[in-house]
This record gives sequence, C-alpha cells and structure tokens, in this order.
Amino acid sequence: MAIISFLMLLNVLGVRGASVVNILAAGVDLFTQLFLIFAGMVFLFNPQVLTQRIVGYWPNPENLVFGFALACLAYTGVETVSQMAEETRQPEQRVPKALVLMTITVLAMFSLISVTALSAMTPAELATTWSKDPMAGIAFSLPVELMRAVLQPMVAVLAATILLIATNAGLMGISRLGFSMAVHRQIPGHFGRIDPRSKVPIFSIF
Repeated sequence: MAIISFLMLLNVLGVRGASVVNILAAGVDLFTQLFLIFAGMVFLFNPQVLTQRIVGYWPNPENLVFGFALACLAYTGVETVSQMAEETRQPEQRVPKALVLMTITVLAMFSLISVTALSAMTPAELATTWSKDPMAGIAFSLPVELMRAVLQPMVAVLAATILLIATNAGLMGISRLGFSMAVHRQIPGHFGRIDPRSKVPIFSIF
C-alpha cells in the first residue's frame, strides 16, 4: 500500500516524474537480465543439451497454442504507450518508434532468457521447481559460488522492479482510461477533471 500510495502521489505531480521512475526501474531490470544472460551463456550454455531439451520436450499443439497465449503477456505496456500518446511530444514519430523498439527489446530479451533457462534446467524443472521464479533458477544453477551470491539478491531486485513498473503502468493507464470514459460520458464527469498545474486527471488517479 505504501508503494502504491507513493506511485499515486508521483502520478499526481505529473507524467514526467512517473515516467522517470519507469525508465530507472526498466534500466535496473534490463541490466540485471543482461548480466544474468551473460553469466548463463558463459557458464551454462551447451548447444547439444539445449537442442535435446527443446526436441525432447516439444509440446503438443494444444500446449503450444497455450504457450503462445502466455507469451503475449510479455508485451504488457503496448496499451500504456498508446494511452500516453496525447501527452507525448511529436507522438506521430515517437509512439511508432517506441512500439517497434519495445517489440524488438522484448523479443530479444525473452529469447535469450529462454535459451539461458533451458541451458540451466530441463523444461520439467522450469514447470515445477522454478515455475514461479525461473530467473532464480538460472542464478541457482550457476557453478560459481560468488556468482550465485551476487545474482540471487539481484534477482529479487529484478522482481521488485518489474512489479514497480507494472504497478506504475497500471496507474497511468487506468487514470487515462477513466479520463477518456468521463469525456465520452460513460462514467461521472469528475473522472475527467484535469489539474491545471500538472495536467493529469487527479481524480482518476486517486
């Protein structure tokens, strides 16, 4: 509740402060994942083992479709980018660039994390022992004790930053959705009130 209250007040102050928090958290997130990928590729990557695990555990069509549906959840943030277009300078240029860059980044990061995870664990282990935290499974599988000692707390920080970004994006998105619905008279007009100083829908944020 304290974190949500902090983000709520940050959003009330204006879109710039909320965006800075997202950028900083995303930076920590990307750095941690890249470091984890680098360590996994150096100490765990084995093309033969990876191929065996992919071929040996290839899902049936039903599970493959289900996997695609789950993978789509990785693209959370697309709606936030579009909702914030009205508050962006030169949106006709920056919004498409942001969407393309986000898609490339997510595809690259998730592909590399998947390769690293499958190098460290079997799909059965990923689906059971480490189903709730595959990143921790990668850190746990590293053969170097010092590397494990450094990466395990970093994985906890990674989880925290991901949740912070998701919560902040949710607050930003739902407040703009509330504003839009109020403008179109689908909900009470109070939700569409804009603060004259910060230019954000304060009532919708609260």
